[in-house]
Amino acid sequence: MLQSSSSGSDITFVRASWRDVLLFFVALLLLLPSIWSETSITGKDEFWLSFRTPMEMLERGSWWTPWLDGEPRLKKPPLLYWLIASSYESLGVRPFSARIWGILCGAGLSVVTARTARLFGLGSGTLAGLLVVGSLGIAVEARRALLDVPVAFFTSFAIYQGYVWGKTQRLAHLVASAVLLALASLTKGPVCWIFFAAAAIAALVVHGRIREVFARPGHLFVFVLVYLALALPWPLSMNSLWPEQLKATLIEQAESRQFSWIHVRTLPAVVGGGLGLVAPWSIALVHGLVRACTQAGEKRIPRMLAITWILAVLPFLFFKAFERYLMPLQMIALLLVVWLLYELSPRARRRHLTIAAVLIALPSVVLSGGALWFGLAILPAIATIAMMVWMLVEASTRGRLLTSVQWIAMTANATLGLVYPSLGINALPQDLPADLATRPVVLFDDAYPAMVSMRLRRSVRSVSPDGLVQTLPTSGGYVFAKDDDRDRLEEVARNARVRLRRVRSFRSFYSRKVWLRFTKPGTTASEWWQSLRQRSLDVLRPTFDLYEFGPAGEERGTNQGTKR
Repeated sequence: MLQSSSSGSDITFVRASWRDVLLFFVALLLLLPSIWSETSITGKDEFWLSFRTPMEMLERGSWWTPWLDGEPRLKKPPLLYWLIASSYESLGVRPFSARIWGILCGAGLSVVTARTARLFGLGSGTLAGLLVVGSLGIAVEARRALLDVPVAFFTSFAIYQGYVWGKTQRLAHLVASAVLLALASLTKGPVCWIFFAAAAIAALVVHGRIREVFARPGHLFVFVLVYLALALPWPLSMNSLWPEQLKATLIEQAESRQFSWIHVRTLPAVVGGGLGLVAPWSIALVHGLVRACTQAGEKRIPRMLAITWILAVLPFLFFKAFERYLMPLQMIALLLVVWLLYELSPRARRRHLTIAAVLIALPSVVLSGGALWFGLAILPAIATIAMMVWMLVEASTRGRLLTSVQWIAMTANATLGLVYPSLGINALPQDLPADLATRPVVLFDDAYPAMVSMRLRRSVRSVSPDGLVQTLPTSGGYVFAKDDDRDRLEEVARNARVRLRRVRSFRSFYSRKVWLRFTKPGTTASEWWQSLRQRSLDVLRPTFDLYEFGPAGEERGTNQGTKR
């Protein structure tokens, strides 16, 4: 009898493991498209910080201390920069090398969420994993080389290992939790403790096992020791190597976070950010939170998940933060959605599936329709629209849970990974001067064009007008500038008596703060109508100029003229 039971358990474990492997590769398949492209989803934190910091680390031969613009970058811990630098060295300096870590962590988060769902008795875990991959927080942010998805993966995995330890009391799981939490700290600092502590407090309160946990002080001591041994060496060494810079950084970070007593007016932004990350399942999450707090009865798991979400959100009411900071709540939030979908009647479940499908269909039809109208990506747009139609039909009529969620995840990622890059946002011309790679290049008083550093495979800095005056006379090279800075740049060159020749001009969208804002600033309704009538995006694209500069009197043998 014991043998039979053990054999059945082994078979179940093997099946679950293969299911996780399959889920991981499905997540990779959905998230990977276009991360190698200059025109994939990006933002200033990615192209100006995450891309360039590892470049400068490699240029300086400094692996332990991150560098940016010639100074130690101590605002964030170095783990992601170490990973990107290692892939730069092995795969070359290109967008894929930097972004692959976000993709791997996004796929890993889907597997961790699936395993946690199984641990809590919420189905096989496949539904939970697909919800993660289809949520806009992961579908967007995993495609960018940012800290948020990696810290969400490490923190969620640490929480999962803590849950397993609470169930089995095996020290190995608590050690694994400490290691993963240390990796999260080395990715984005101690903010991960907010989410880990919220999960721990909620589990202890709901399950009433506080005495049992503290009855094992040896386990807790090992947990703290392992965490500190891994998390402390880097910040302590930075304090030893760069004490003044670290002190200034901490003061600056404290001021930028604007710590204060709770402000009620920040509640909509914080809660809205947390709900937005799980879109298109935001309404289902709200329903799940309310139901878990009011109707869960003796069901402890949904109450524990709801309390965790609420406890983790509360601290963000006391300081300024971006919505991405709540990314480690993806697993908790979507597990609540899983529980809700299983609890609802077929009719109510179909209603939530339809809402989610419509929320995905809105940006999908706009971007795909725009791609077709402007002739940008015919086949990807047609394929995405076909997915969207099938998704709407499946969700609203048949209402099959897993199938509907699959189509929602596929449509969301096809829109972001296949259609969005066809818009050409942040694209650079292919016929830039050949010697751009070997001569000095700077950006004039801004961070755009965004992909210059990645195209040249070295960190290209932005210089102020005063800095440009110091740079121009010393050596020849190139400078990129927006066309509305043309007069200012040429005046700087005249005052410095430096030769400045416009090599070419080009039009290109660029991401402005939010990845969906990419037209030129101040675009009017009439310009939109003109663009639609002419079926051309040129009127909406900002213009950039590329100049060659050098000491007065220096003439180069090539004259490429001015191109548009």
